Amino acid sequence: LILGQAALTHRDEMDRNVRSTVEEREKLFRRLRGINGIEPYPSQTNFILFRVAEGDADALHTRLMSKGLVLRNLSKRKGVENCLRTTVSTPEVNERLAGEIEGALARPPER
Repeated sequence: LILGQAALTHRDEMDRNVRSTVEEREKLFRRLRGINGIEPYPSQTNFILFRVAEGDADALHTRLMSKGLVLRNLSKRKGVENCLRTTVSTPEVNERLAGEIEGALARPPER
């Protein structure tokens, strides 16, 4: 009840936060979609589920967590095998996440 009242009292701020989250979610989705080996799923929430199409979701999860990026590893669950879930964050954190994923999945140049 108290949280609901606070939300109604600060409606303008809540609306700004929702708009910002939606904008960042769409930018992060497009960024992830552009990474070879990642298949993000459309979302209407404050998180994005993505499949690690090429590679090992467990290894990517471990690497990202070691870099201080927190994701949920769903890769062992039926229906979302090899999937990770990230919460939409600030532009800086979202870009850092995408960059770390790109770096982790980058293949060494062929000789």
